[in-house]
This record gives sequence, C-alpha cells and structure tokens, in this order.
Amino acid sequence: MTINKLIHLHFISLYLTGVIIFIVVIYRKLKNKKGPKELSKEKFESTIIGKMVETTDDIKTMFNIWPFVNNLKRVKIITKKIDENQLVYKAYRDTINKFEHILLTTEKENNFIVIVVDLTKKKAKGYYKLDLKNEYKYNYISP
Repeated sequence: MTINKLIHLHFISLYLTGVIIFIVVIYRKLKNKKGPKELSKEKFESTIIGKMVETTDDIKTMFNIWPFVNNLKRVKIITKKIDENQLVYKAYRDTINKFEHILLTTEKENNFIVIVVDLTKKKAKGYYKLDLKNEYKYNYISP
C-alpha cells in the first residue's frame, strides 16, 4: 500500500467519523426536544382574571397559535384527524387583556384543549385539558 492510499483511507475514516457524530448529535437533540407545557389546574385557574369575554369572532386580534398547535399534534395531544378549519371552538380574553384562552375541539364531546396565551409576553403559556362534564358538572350539547 502506498502512502497516498493510506492518507486517502485516513481522510475517509475521519469524514465517516464526523458524519456519524453529527447524526448522533442531531438524533439526541430531536429526541430530547421538549413538548408543550401542560398547566396544572391551579395555574390554569390563576389565568382566569375577572370575567372572560368571548373573542372568537375577532380573529384579527387573536394570538397566532398554529406553531403551538403543531407542537401539540407532534406529541399527539391533538389528533391530526380534526380539520384545522374546525379546530378552534371558542376564544376568550380576560377584561384586563392579560390572558387569552383558546379552546380547541377534541374527538370527545365536552372535552377541549385550552391554549393559554400570555398577551403581555405575546407567548403561549401552555395548555390545559378541560373536561366540562367532570370539572364543572356541565352538560353541553353541541349544535
């Protein structure tokens, strides 16, 4: 074996080692990627300040939730079967414009995923699984 072949093999092995290390680092980053934060009942209730006013019809002022919704779908909290046009059920905002609650429909009746948005920070604070039947003894019949 000549010296040129040895140098060539050495560089190929260095290249392959670098590629393998790169793939392992990327895999670990994707594996350890955090999902959306689930809020406890206490934290969720602390975001209900005063009277919550429905703002569903005022789409222009609603927070952009779609990146957060995509994360919820990625970790399978929301199913991909639900049409995005029918995903947002209602939106509510407190009277001092600090928090916004956006209710997303689920496959179960009277169950919603509530995205809590901190309007002062312009950031989604987390989500809460709301079961109207068990939590508020409320039996809502959908139209």
